[in-house]
Amino acid sequence: MVTTPTPGTLLVLVPHSTAWLFVTAALRAGLLGHPERLVLVTTSQSGVPEAGDELRRTLGWDRLNTDVDVVLDHDELVAPHHPLGWTPTTPAELARWRELLLQRAGLGGGPVRLLLRDLHLAPARTLAAALPEAAVDVYAEDLSAWAATPTVLEPSVAGRVGRLLHVDLWPGLIPRLLAETGCRPVALDPAQLRALAGEVAPPSEPGRGRVAVLVEEDLAGLGLDEEEVAALVARQLAAAHAAGADRVRAVRDPLPALGSDSEALAEAGLVELDEDAVPLAAVLAADPVVVVGCRSTLLLTAGVPAVAVQPEGVLERLRPWAHPSRLPLVLTALRCGPDAPAAGLAEVQQLVDALAHTTQPALHPAGATPARALAAERPGLAERFLLPGNPLVGSAG
Repeated sequence: MVTTPTPGTLLVLVPHSTAWLFVTAALRAGLLGHPERLVLVTTSQSGVPEAGDELRRTLGWDRLNTDVDVVLDHDELVAPHHPLGWTPTTPAELARWRELLLQRAGLGGGPVRLLLRDLHLAPARTLAAALPEAAVDVYAEDLSAWAATPTVLEPSVAGRVGRLLHVDLWPGLIPRLLAETGCRPVALDPAQLRALAGEVAPPSEPGRGRVAVLVEEDLAGLGLDEEEVAALVARQLAAAHAAGADRVRAVRDPLPALGSDSEALAEAGLVELDEDAVPLAAVLAADPVVVVGCRSTLLLTAGVPAVAVQPEGVLERLRPWAHPSRLPLVLTALRCGPDAPAAGLAEVQQLVDALAHTTQPALHPAGATPARALAAERPGLAERFLLPGNPLVGSAG
């Protein structure tokens, strides 16, 4: 079948291997058209950029890059500034940044489209600022698609957002990320993501037996101290063995973080799966009987039985209320928690809308209505996931 190229250049910002896996799957699925030129801009969301995820070392990097024309390192371009802390602050600085980007990306007079992740963070904002004429699509390959936008965006950027691409992890559930811009959600079938991950999976471990995969997360960043992290890891190991596993392996969570529970996992004697593999690919290669974690999107994308251990206990400690992990913890508790309450799609949508309102009331004022309705119609659900510690509890009740 002959495809018609989409005129111009598609410039894609990618912070880690799971994001690039999603973008490649979206390209294959035709969700991004067939750009004449494809420019990949890599960046790191690590607190120490040079210690971040090195995309070029990722197993399958060459295979995923067959259609890429240019690869740029955003962090190198903005050095010595920190990539998460720098944006052009003067017209002259913006002009120099634009000229550098146009030159290095080989952008001429043709149309340019941007596909960005984390539009509220500096790398995406610097690209949007440098190319003010470019249309903007945004993607979220994780559960953040259903959370409110973390900050109010500049009108010059928000007004250009056309679509939000996301994985269809909860069919029928409408995302809240960037909903205030009027953008159109576009869903990617998670089976397509898993199929691509299978193509770049590492070799299977010989004689692996019945394996469980435990997701290495930043539990300390969720408010747990060292002893609490160790206790939670012990409960996760118990859940893995209760599911019938005779061996447990660890995999790092795709979400970049300043820390992780790797020390606690090492003390428990866990061996990590191939750290150079895309995390989802490493999980699929292990062929686990269960995936165990707390709030990781891997619990929903792996396509195998999954258990979220103690997400509600972590929610009780989570501060501030608008913490970016609040919504992922709620959804993993509802989908994978051992004592998850029964909730239909309409009720989960009410809860998602209510959480969007209470975390970002200026962006989601209409969410006050579903918040009140949920508290009145499903008080048990509201008391577990919406009301405790809620600064807007008065308006939600």
